[in-house]
Amino acid sequence: MGICRLWSMKSTSSPWGEVVTTQEIADGVFWIETTEHGGLLIEADRARTLLSHEAFELGKPWTCFLAYEQEHDLPVVFYEHPEWYPWVEEELTERLAADCLHRSHPTYFRSAFSSLPQNGEACSVGPVDHLTVSLKR
Repeated sequence: MGICRLWSMKSTSSPWGEVVTTQEIADGVFWIETTEHGGLLIEADRARTLLSHEAFELGKPWTCFLAYEQEHDLPVVFYEHPEWYPWVEEELTERLAADCLHRSHPTYFRSAFSSLPQNGEACSVGPVDHLTVSLKR
């Protein structure tokens, strides 16, 4: 068992504060919830093979993980792997993540996609709020 796995089983700290809940949603991919925030921690070695170069580069290094913050960075990961977001059907996850990406990471969005969705205003992705997206109409 690697050091990252040991962290995931024992740690109470995260880049977003004290951990309330940890859920392994895929091999080496952990959903982290704190009292007010959260995101994904992906083992850096796994992220290199699971994500595009652009998505990998958006991750913030934290111990042996890349951290993807819930409000801005998480849609990048869920766009590339909608199956990791089990709270909403994959097609909807992909569409809503694309809306968030257009706003939060326009360079990533332009490099990965040929057409732009409607302008997203605020994005929050997490199991607590079941992927809420406010769209500017």
